[in-house]
Amino acid sequence: MQASLSRKHNPDCVAGDAVYLMRVRVLPAPVLSPTVAREATATASVLANAEKYPACNANDGEIGTLYWPGALTQNNAEWLQLTWDKPQRFSQVNAYFLRHDSMWNRTIHLQHESAPGVWDDIATCTPTDTKGYALAQFQLPAAVTADKIRIVNLLDLFEIEVR
Repeated sequence: MQASLSRKHNPDCVAGDAVYLMRVRVLPAPVLSPTVAREATATASVLANAEKYPACNANDGEIGTLYWPGALTQNNAEWLQLTWDKPQRFSQVNAYFLRHDSMWNRTIHLQHESAPGVWDDIATCTPTDTKGYALAQFQLPAAVTADKIRIVNLLDLFEIEVR
């Protein structure tokens, strides 16, 4: 395909603007399968630019859309919440973040509401470097049933999967 495009277009442009971007952005991107996260309503403690980076980008099933809570490079208490109409049963939650140096020493919290307005950790983890993203992967020892969950200590969140 590259040879065919290079005959019609500038070979340097084809290599730099098309082929390179496919190799580094598209091919390594994780393939997301449908999860119950898509059925939830997403809200957040902060919206840096609600029109450009709405909270619903974090559970739309598209790894390329970004919920951007701002220029947070330190540990923080900012959260993104998923709320369902009825309780959901799950045992795994994955949160994909921007691959940034501050992610590797950050503790991400997965929380549920134990009483009105009281949020408790279900699990915590430190993100790992995977496929061009920082991945906070919560594999719970037993399934949990909840109508709300929060991911706490955000930087730049792309997507949440709930299984």
